[in-house]
Amino acid sequence: MYNNEKYPSRLYFLLQLVLIIVIVFICFLKYKTLPHKLSINFNLNSELSAIINKSELIKISLPLVIVQLVILVIFYLFFELTIRGKMKLSVPLKGDSYELNYNMRKIMTCSFILLSWMGQIFLSIILLYTFKVIKLNKVMFLLLVFFFAFIIFGSMIYFIIRLFNESEE
Repeated sequence: MYNNEKYPSRLYFLLQLVLIIVIVFICFLKYKTLPHKLSINFNLNSELSAIINKSELIKISLPLVIVQLVILVIFYLFFELTIRGKMKLSVPLKGDSYELNYNMRKIMTCSFILLSWMGQIFLSIILLYTFKVIKLNKVMFLLLVFFFAFIIFGSMIYFIIRLFNESEE
């Protein structure tokens, strides 16, 4: 393929796998110290309205870990397909077509890495919160959700703008 081109490293995806393993290990250690009954829901009067057994946390957290692994695999496949794919721009544009294709691939691979990391960090925070490793109040949690949504959509818009700017040059 293009041996002399410099795309982002695959190490970013390996680091995400390490993050998932570390988070699962931390949650496993915290699981042993949790009480057998956990309060999970409070009504508007701050009265306890739901209690679960400690073992129910596994049913809640296992899908989150599976989703983290699926996100990792899907974005890694997108990354590899973008690098190895035969995508060519067929629109007549100014400039060198080879360089434009390379720049677009590089921007796309960077966006896949960024979006994958954002998903991993967000789901890791949810897992750590579920196992009471970190404490978040509702306002802080909503701020985190809006922050990650802003970063994800903002980065997508930024990369789309960069794609169009590369095609105009």
